[in-house]
This record gives sequence, structure tokens and C-alpha cells, in this order.
Amino acid sequence: MKPHVLIAAAFGLLALSPDAMALTLTNVDDAAYSIMVTMKDGASKTIDLAAKGTAEVDCAAGCELTLNGEKMMADGAIAALRVEQGKFAQ
Repeated sequence: MKPHVLIAAAFGLLALSPDAMALTLTNVDDAAYSIMVTMKDGASKTIDLAAKGTAEVDCAAGCELTLNGEKMMADGAIAALRVEQGKFAQ
């Protein structure tokens, strides 16, 4: 097999890895937040998002994010969300 075909195949597999489908949360505020993540199967976890920090969440299959009582649905179509003034922003 030709080397350029192998390289292209490797990049194609890398694009399908779970990290490539992760949702990136970026906090632009000076305050830290806790975000509740509820998956479609009902499992939930809390993400602690540091001030000016980032976190990765696997929401490729869909999840609900809750911040300060505000809920937002996310799926593999959304790659990044910001937290600004204590609210979600895209």
C-alpha cells in the first residue's frame, strides 16, 4: 500500500475517535461553575469548570447541560459552547 494512502486512512480514523466528537466547554468568566451533564440514558455527572478554564464532554449521542438552572441540549452537531456571564453561549 502506498504511504500517502496509509496516512489518509490514519487521519480518517483519527477524525472518528471519541475525542473528535467531544463538546468543548470554555468558561470566559472570572468565576468557576459546576455544570450538570445528563446523558440520554439518564446517567449524570458534574463537570467543574474553572474560571477561564475549559473542559471536554462526550455529548455525541446527546446530553442535557444544566448551569445555574438553565438547561441546554447538546449533541454531536455542537462542537463548542462558552459560559459567559453565568450562561451558555455559542
